[in-house]
Amino acid sequence: MKPKILVLDDDPDILEEISEALVDEGFDVLTANTGAELWAAADKQQIDLFILDLMLKGENGLNIAKELRSKSDVGIVIVSGKAGETDRVLGLELGADDYISRLSFSPRTWPVF
Repeated sequence: MKPKILVLDDDPDILEEISEALVDEGFDVLTANTGAELWAAADKQQIDLFILDLMLKGENGLNIAKELRSKSDVGIVIVSGKAGETDRVLGLELGADDYISRLSFSPRTWPVF
């Protein structure tokens, strides 16, 4: 069975780019545009890794990461346009396992999961 990754991003172009790269690497990918969609999918399926955007319309990705971590030890990777050290440290402190800045965003540079 392929590992299942759920990607949360409200930008359809970024969501498509990440999803296609992961599918090409052999992962089963689910997508969500909102926190509500993420929770609905996570309640129905076993997720092996979450990839989250922080800057969502009307939602705070950090709160989603924190809640995910409180419920599970599944891997969380943040992919965000926020590139500051404070943002990275906060994301990691709230439970993310890695933090990738979109300023250096390229699926080719991602760690192998």
